Amino acid sequence: MGKLARQKTIFIKAITENKRFSAAILVCLIAILKIQSSNVVSTQYLGIADTKEININSSHAVKIKNIHVISGQTIAENELLLELERPDLEMSIYELESQLNELKAENSFNEEMNKKLKSVKVKSGTGQNSPLQIKIDSIAKQLELLNRKKSDLFVFSKRAGVIGSVNVKVGEDASPFTPLITMHDSSPSLIKGFVHESIYNKTFKGQKVVVTSISDGTKTMNAVVASVGNRIIEYPVRLRKSENIIAYGREVVIFVSEDNPFLIGEKVQIKSFEKSSKSIMAAHADTVPSPNTENYFDLSIDVDIENVNIEPSGLLFIKDLNQTLVISDDTGKKDRPYIYTMNNKGEIDKEIEIAGVKGIADMEAITQDENGFIYIASSMSEKKDGKVSKRRKRFLKVKRSNFEFTAVADINLYDALNKVALKNQKEDWAQILLNPSKSKVKINIEGIIVKGNTLFFGLRSASSKLKDQFVLIRINDLDSVLETEKIQADQVSIQANSAFPRDHFFKNEGVSDMAMIDGELYVLTVNNNGKEGGRVLKTVLEDPSNHLQEVKTFRGLKPEGITFNSQTKNFIISFDQGKKTAQILVTDKL
Repeated sequence: MGKLARQKTIFIKAITENKRFSAAILVCLIAILKIQSSNVVSTQYLGIADTKEININSSHAVKIKNIHVISGQTIAENELLLELERPDLEMSIYELESQLNELKAENSFNEEMNKKLKSVKVKSGTGQNSPLQIKIDSIAKQLELLNRKKSDLFVFSKRAGVIGSVNVKVGEDASPFTPLITMHDSSPSLIKGFVHESIYNKTFKGQKVVVTSISDGTKTMNAVVASVGNRIIEYPVRLRKSENIIAYGREVVIFVSEDNPFLIGEKVQIKSFEKSSKSIMAAHADTVPSPNTENYFDLSIDVDIENVNIEPSGLLFIKDLNQTLVISDDTGKKDRPYIYTMNNKGEIDKEIEIAGVKGIADMEAITQDENGFIYIASSMSEKKDGKVSKRRKRFLKVKRSNFEFTAVADINLYDALNKVALKNQKEDWAQILLNPSKSKVKINIEGIIVKGNTLFFGLRSASSKLKDQFVLIRINDLDSVLETEKIQADQVSIQANSAFPRDHFFKNEGVSDMAMIDGELYVLTVNNNGKEGGRVLKTVLEDPSNHLQEVKTFRGLKPEGITFNSQTKNFIISFDQGKKTAQILVTDKL
């Protein structure tokens, strides 16, 4: 013990006498304490300035007639890129034109004969309502749709950009959805970085970074990490220290503004110098997927499409395609009936027109029945002028074959509802559907279910009686409605009419979508009072009023569509953020 005491005395004396040594220890202690308290995250890794490639394709088998661009060419919006041919389309148009000409000739002959037989009182077989004229009108409508498809064989660019590659030659045949041309923006839209696996927990979504060109240190900009991959992958060869040494890490995506100083494909360095509000362990916890994984993605478009302003108002997962169908309430200037396909990362890769439909606006709801038929409903809501346009009144029944969609019924459901409600104003369901003056139906349909030849629709808004109420309207014998475009009073009833679960944040709440998932009815809601927010509720279709319960809430987001990926067992929810980029949530649990 005496020996230890003497050594301690000598050590203390040495420190006291050596002021420099003492000061150095003090500085080290302060530095250590400062690092531990501040959690300064200092990380650097390499990346490449990149941009999303846009594929230009056709939804049908085509032959390449002419090519008007070359790789590397800068193009403007609405510039002609390709001319295509569809022999099957030409043949269909020729056959219909022949039929139409024959019917018109027959109709003209009948009219001429009727004029000569004025004195004979016979029932006329001509006129607007004659079977012959109805057939003429039907064929003329089919021809109009086919000629519109013929005009699509001239492929124009939907946006300005640069041609990446031309993958076909004149005279070649191309299968449906084969990329014919790829194009991209004239400047990078993102930085794709790779952080080494040894430090992967030091990078997280929302982290501020500085991006600098490797070849020109004056080219630099601030940015924010948009996403971090949830698996370890192999480094690209170009980012390795040596081509022969394989390295692994996590992919990091950083979005950059259009006016960034980088070239497409330029190698950059990514650095982060910031005082994290979380500990490194907390940041690590954010980046490692938890058992209940939630992934938010910005809705992105990977194909050159006519309507670039997609507002995902309805979703439907199709198992055999392993993709989600998306409809948009923004149908563009031409109101063409497009369906989009989306993968599990929120990327739109196909734009497909529904055959047999002239036009539809404000598509809000989509569902599928037990036989595989798809149903799509417009909102049937008033525009700002207080009127409901013809194209906002539509209800479609669609047959699908792989990626081909054909309408087998296209009716004006709004007028049918309006007529039966006005005739039966005393009925409870009619009072919900009619406006306060009882002069017309005033509704906003945003969720539909079809089960056993019965249509159920949920309302985002209707009469004042609907405020903060979950109302589900039922229409029996849907097939007869689709055939006659008429609804009888005994076909309509109220399936549910109950208050939404109480929550002070959600006021004037309404249905924004519905889906049957594993035998349960999931109801998506949204605020109607301007506050961005909504909920996922769950109930049973047979008795929805008495089983309605809250499952998940969203604040600052407007949920619009819900479906379930039966392959990955994930819920998929879309959010329409107005002028901001729409978002997609993929989660394995609600």
